[in-house]
Order: sequence, then structure tokens, then C-alpha cells
Amino acid sequence: MTVIELDSTFWLALGRSVLVAFFVAGVSLAIGWPLGVRIGLTAFPLRHLLLALLALPLLLPSFLIAIGLSMLWRGLGGAPAVVWVFASLGVPLVSFAALAATLTLTRGQADAARLAGGEWHVFRQAMRAAFPLAGLAAALAGVLTLADPGPGQIFGWPGAAGELLTSFAAHYDRALATRQALALAVVAALLAWPLAWKLAPEVASGLFSRDVNRPSPRRHAAMGAWLFITVSFVLLLPLAGLFKPLLAHAWPVARAWNEVRRTGGDTLLYAALAASFAVTLAFVLAWSAVGSPARRRWLVAAALALLALPPALPALWLIPWSGRWTLGTALALRGLPLAILLALRAVGSMPPSWADAARVHRVPRATFFARVVLPWCARWAAPAAALAALLATSEVGTVLLLHPPGHGSLPLAVFTIMANAPEALVAMLCLLYVALALALALAAQRAVHHL
Repeated sequence: MTVIELDSTFWLALGRSVLVAFFVAGVSLAIGWPLGVRIGLTAFPLRHLLLALLALPLLLPSFLIAIGLSMLWRGLGGAPAVVWVFASLGVPLVSFAALAATLTLTRGQADAARLAGGEWHVFRQAMRAAFPLAGLAAALAGVLTLADPGPGQIFGWPGAAGELLTSFAAHYDRALATRQALALAVVAALLAWPLAWKLAPEVASGLFSRDVNRPSPRRHAAMGAWLFITVSFVLLLPLAGLFKPLLAHAWPVARAWNEVRRTGGDTLLYAALAASFAVTLAFVLAWSAVGSPARRRWLVAAALALLALPPALPALWLIPWSGRWTLGTALALRGLPLAILLALRAVGSMPPSWADAARVHRVPRATFFARVVLPWCARWAAPAAALAALLATSEVGTVLLLHPPGHGSLPLAVFTIMANAPEALVAMLCLLYVALALALALAAQRAVHHL
């Protein structure tokens, strides 16, 4: 196969990827935008548990969702299946963006809207206020699909990211893979970066805003049912698919546990390195932008742009220095955008009166930093590290390109054996990973809730 044939195949795959990206963005916005606003305005039973379950798909490898759906429904395939998998990540992303925007509304604004037109008018105004962030999240959800090869390979709808990995892993053509990664990055930049730059000031101001007197949420039991239905489509149905082969065969717990033990040490090491690098750099950058709105805008725009960068591009450039530390550094880019946003929120929400009191009482800067600033930032650094570690662990392409021989991660092991290993073993490995991710997601959600 010549390079020209590979290039033509890549452009066709890129067209399929862009088509999927547009559908994912549309579905994610249509479902996640009103859902996030409703969550922000209402109170309902099991709210925190359902929100944690809704966030879980964001922390799982997308191919794991695809494996579950393929086991649940044998005839599922093609573009609709790929859109379903990626929408399982996009809907939660848009929902949480709309929720974050809704939580910035004040009680006075809600009361004024309620007097003008009742609860429906409050909802409409909240939808309008949340649209910029929800639209940005929907665009990013679409762009993130461009760099993910797993669902397309599983459902027979190969995209550009799959062709990129084929060029490197099957044809050993690093130059072609790099050109394909650059083309993918250009497309992602054209789709996401202008919107990210335009909305960066609003995101930055929201991160540095002080706590507001939020409107009292209205009790709405049906909202829990609506959220549960959404969680079922994005998470519970794929998990049911993972249990399906286990009901027909003996549970291969011992064999799955051996695979976990073989890859667990490297998986934890890569996650720890990525989280450490991401959180440390994020707080350094956040503190450097404290006194300058322009620097905050640039930092937020860079974080949002980094989300749209295909992970394979920096990984391809780092191949000559491949190793555990290099892999940890590359994986840190996966969790760095979220860590930056949380670090900016940590810095922006620290009461200014603390620094004023320290100056009045002539507290040394080193003492103030050690006894006040570090403990405050640590409260935000812990959930940021947990989320960055999970996001790094779920990344497969970077690990495939940079891991030392014999030192892959657990998701990479599942990804490489899923076509040849018994279904029960693959399902058991996926469920063990989900259990770990759920535990960390609940811990991070609990930490964020107490901030």
C-alpha cells in the first residue's frame, strides 16, 4: 500500500470523524444543556449519587463504553453506535457545563425572573445564561471524538485517529502518522479554538467570581427520574452489556486479577506521574495569572485549546525519548486543562481578607503561604489530582505509542486483547476498572462538594 493510498484512506476517515463530531455535538447540546440547567435549579432524591454516576463516563476509556454496548446489542454498529458512545461522554460534559453556569445565578436574579413569568421564565432565562458554556462544551465534545480511535474500530466505522494508529503501529511509518496527526490537529483547532478564545473571558470571570447567594432549589422528584434515564443510556446500559457474558460463563476473577496485578503497578505509576505534573504546573500557572485578567484569559483559552489537541501529536514527537517518565509527562497533558480550571477556581475563591489581615498583622509571606495558602490549595489539589489521574489512565493512544515494552497500562491491556480474548475476561477487566474509577469519582465528587 502506497503512501498516497494511505493518505486517501485517511482523508475519507477524517470525513467520517467530522461527521460523527457534528452529530455528537448536536446530541450532547440537545440533551445536556436543558438537563444541566434543570439540575442546577431543582432538588431531588439521590442527587449527589446520580451526579457522580453521570460524571463517570467522562473518566472511563470510550472503548469500554463501546465494548459494553457491543456485548449488549450484537447487531449494533456503524455511525449511530459510534455517536451513541461519544454522546455518552458529551452529554455529561455539556450537563456539567450548564450546571456550572446555572450555579452562578443569584437569588435576586431568580426571584426577579420568577416574578416576571413564574418558574418557566426562570428556566428560560437560566437556559439563555448557560448557553455559552454549554455550547462550548458541546463543541469540545465533538472535537474530542476526532482523536479517539476505539469506538470506530469496535463498530466498524474507522475514523482518522484509527488510521493514525494504523500508520504507526501496523505500517511503522512515523512520518506519515505525524502528518496525519498534524492534519487532525488543524481540523480540531479550526472547530474549537475560535470558540474557546471567544468564551475564555466569561469562563475566567466565572472561575474568579466569589460565592453568590444562590436561589433556593425547588423540589422536583421527577427530575431524578429524568436524570436516571440519562444515566441509564450513558452508563448503565453499557455496564449491563458487560455483565451479559458473565451470566453465561464462569466469572474469570483469578485470570482478570492476574492481569490487573501485571499492569496495576505501571498503571498507578503513570497516573501518579501525570497527576503530579498536571496539578503542580496548573497551580504555578494559576498563581502567575492572579493579578492580570489578560493572563487569565490566555490561560483559560490555552486550557480549552489543549483539550482539543489530539494526544497522539505530542506522543509522536516524544517517541525518541519514550519511557515511564516521558509517558507520565505526556499523560499529564490529558488532565492539565481540568487541573488548570480547578486551580484558577482555588486561587480565585480564596477570600482577599486573608491577605489583608496578614499584611495588617505583618505576617511573613513565607508563613502566610505555608499556613494559609497551601492548605487552601490542597483542598482543591486533591480532587484535581484524582480527576487528572483518571483522565490520564483512560488514555490509550499515548500509552500505546510511548510505553516501554512489557509495561503497559490496564486500559491498554484491555484494548489490545479485546478482539482475541474470551468475552468474559474482557468484561471482567472492564468491570474492575469501572469499580476503581467509580470509587475515585465518588471521592473527588465528595471533595468538591465540601469546597
